[in-house]
Amino acid sequence: MLGILSYRRKLYPRSVELFKEASAKRKDDGEILYYLGETQYQLQQWSECKAALEKALLLKVPAAIADPAKRTLAQCADNIPESAQP
Repeated sequence: MLGILSYRRKLYPRSVELFKEASAKRKDDGEILYYLGETQYQLQQWSECKAALEKALLLKVPAAIADPAKRTLAQCADNIPESAQP
């Protein structure tokens, strides 16, 4: 997938675009949402990262990425300013 390749090459803005497009077409694909969240983490898009990873984990991502998703989710949540949290 081109999004994953862009992510691995650290082309994060392009990766976000590709993962958003892919997740719009495959709404129940937790792996796409995982990579979207990881990319948003790299771009310090904390709220978006948190939302993507929460949804990915609800969709039951593969075991190999579940733990990294949980760790990144916690880091994204920690970085959201209190004034921006509901």
